[in-house]
Parts: sequence; C-alpha cells; structure tokens
Amino acid sequence: MTTNTNREPKFLVVGNVMEETVTREDGRTRQQVGGVGGIMARELARAEANVTLLAPVTPTQQERLNEALTTLGVTAILADGRPPAIREGTARISVRNGEPTATKGHFPVPGSIAQEIRDIRKDYDMVLCSLYLDVNDLSALAVTGGNIIANATTKGMVPRLGRMRGITAATMNQAELQALARRMRFDPDDNPAQKMGISRVFVTQGASGRTDFWMNGNRRHLPAIKVPAGSDFIGAGDALTAGYAFAIANGLTTDQAMDDFLEKVLDYNAASYQ
Repeated sequence: MTTNTNREPKFLVVGNVMEETVTREDGRTRQQVGGVGGIMARELARAEANVTLLAPVTPTQQERLNEALTTLGVTAILADGRPPAIREGTARISVRNGEPTATKGHFPVPGSIAQEIRDIRKDYDMVLCSLYLDVNDLSALAVTGGNIIANATTKGMVPRLGRMRGITAATMNQAELQALARRMRFDPDDNPAQKMGISRVFVTQGASGRTDFWMNGNRRHLPAIKVPAGSDFIGAGDALTAGYAFAIANGLTTDQAMDDFLEKVLDYNAASYQ
C-alpha cells in the first residue's frame, strides 16, 4: 500500500458492535463497547487514528451506542440493515485468571449493509471487517478491492472466506483455525495462508503467543507478552488486528504495532474495572 503522507490514513471498520459487561472473580466489573467491530474501532481510536465504524444495529440501541462510540473518538454509522437487524447486542462475560469462563447475552442477527458499504468504501484507505457479517456485505467489500483485513469467526467461515479471496490478511484464534481446517479438510498444522489463498494469516494462541503464516510458505512463532496483574485477554485478538491494520496504513513495523496495541488493550482492561 502506498500511503498518502500528506494526510492521515482513514480506517473503516465494518462489523458487529455490542454493549458488554465483564465481571472478574473478585466481583469487580467494567462496561465496554464490545463486539469484534466495536473493539477494533475502539482500539484504533485510542491510537488517535481517523476511524469510522459501520455496523448493523437495532434502532433501539443506536442512540446509546452512537454516544458511547463518539465518546471514544469513533465516527459511528449505525444502520438498520436489510432486513433490519434484530435483537440488541449485549453480553455478560465472566473472567477467571484472565480468561473468559462464560458468556451470556443476546448476540445481534445482522441485516445486510451492502449498500452502505458501496456508498462509502472509496473514501477509506484501509478496511477492517468481521467475517460475522452478512455474506452480501463481504461480497460488496471484496468488489471494492484495496487493503482489507478480515477477522475470522467460527460461524460460516468457509463460504465467507470464499467471498474474500485476495484480501490483505486474516486473523483468527486457534479454535477458529481448527474449525476452519475441519471444514476445508486440511491439517491444522499446515500453513492456513496457503490453504486459503490469503497473503498473510495471523493465528492467536492465548498464553502461547501467536503464529504468523505467509502464502509463500513461511511461518514464524512469537511468544506472548506479559499480561498485567488484574487484566484479561478479552479483545486481545481484535486489538492485534487493529494494530496490524494501523501499521500497514502508516508504514510502521507490524510486529511492534501489534504488540503496542495488545499492551494497550491489556492495560485498558486492567484499569477499567470498577
């Protein structure tokens, strides 16, 4: 990507956004903007990036989420979707020793926002998207081309990735990789970038760190960074995705940017419990 050095790059995040309550074992809680799209946009805004979040949201939740995102420094375009999104996106997450142990809530069923994507995509240098999106939305993104980073999901991943051939990179955790390997019938120890035809794939592995894969067959494992006391891993994978996109768009070293974003989200998680 050739970045225009006369202005800051503009990021578009397309994905789900939710209202989340996180509770750790000592009973302390924090309220946060969550969902894959919400976390990626939140972390880009905390790095002072110019970021817009486009998400399908129920009309009853749009005002609350718009206010929360604006406070974070995110420009929010919250659309009803076609058909309209149903169910407000809320989650209650329990954490023990830094790891989520239970998640309860109502997860949004997204309607298509393909028309909104077509209307505004050309105005942005880098797109981050969740593969949880409607398949028509992914097709609309793929047609526009450019730099696109996809964050994986275990639900319907194979057909969704099929719509996204040629994207810049994909990120997923170990469980998502194993689910993908079963569905595409390859060994999870194989190189997923080669199997999926994607330039680069990042696989997060919790306390074991992460492994980066390239379509040319190379791979590299990086150890996990130290988790601050009282923190948790919620949103860490989404923060890495945001860090990678931020680095590419700004011509920075990807490893350092990803670690910086990961450290920031871990610090944020530790400091924001009430």
